[in-house]
Amino acid sequence: RRVHGENQVSKMDLLGLHQKIMTFLMRAHIISPQKRLHPAFGWIALVVSITFVYFMTMRRHRRSPARLHTNTTHPQTERAGDAPDSNRLPATRSSSSSSGASRRKLSVATNGILVRITEKGVCLVDEAVPALLQLCQGFDVYLVTQCNTDQEEQQVLSFLGQTSAFELGLERHKVMFCSTAAGRGSMIRQLSPFTHVEVNEAVVSSLKPHVRRIIFVGNDQTAETSVSDVPIKRSLQEVAAALGFS
Repeated sequence: RRVHGENQVSKMDLLGLHQKIMTFLMRAHIISPQKRLHPAFGWIALVVSITFVYFMTMRRHRRSPARLHTNTTHPQTERAGDAPDSNRLPATRSSSSSSGASRRKLSVATNGILVRITEKGVCLVDEAVPALLQLCQGFDVYLVTQCNTDQEEQQVLSFLGQTSAFELGLERHKVMFCSTAAGRGSMIRQLSPFTHVEVNEAVVSSLKPHVRRIIFVGNDQTAETSVSDVPIKRSLQEVAAALGFS
């Protein structure tokens, strides 16, 4: 409404302008006191009138969109800002996701080098925990553990929760489980990590065409020829050192 009033010329303004023009023309003897145009100026008056109307029309159309854009609010944006922020992730989760997106993906087969599963239950390899924490700070880490029962999976999650891994970048949905070594190989192919740490020689062979870098953790003296062309380390600590952590 304000824009409409500013850009249109009121009737009183036009009448006042008309009186001023007529007074000027009479004083300049362009028209007679009876307000009749001299023939020589008829066409001039017509051209001036058309030009004036065209100028005012173009000025109104050029200015209106800019004013409307300036004064127009966006109800959807305002409603989104006023609504509860229930659909947004917590700041810590958000920051870890963004940092994970900028870091290279590292997957680790944990059996034997980080997690030991026996008939007595599940336990962590204590000397491997510092190396895990270093890797969580430098890579987008995925842990894949071969388990037999749901109870074992819960124990693995519980033990990891007692470390600082989740606070240092490891995300819970990236702690994964499988029931067979072949199943782990399929998961790793789908993840397509930049580096994979593996403990099974058959899985190493199956992943060579799909994973850029594979590190085998085991005994280099008993390792088969299928892993002879990949780096061989004895522990997760040696893996962390090979990846740049001392």
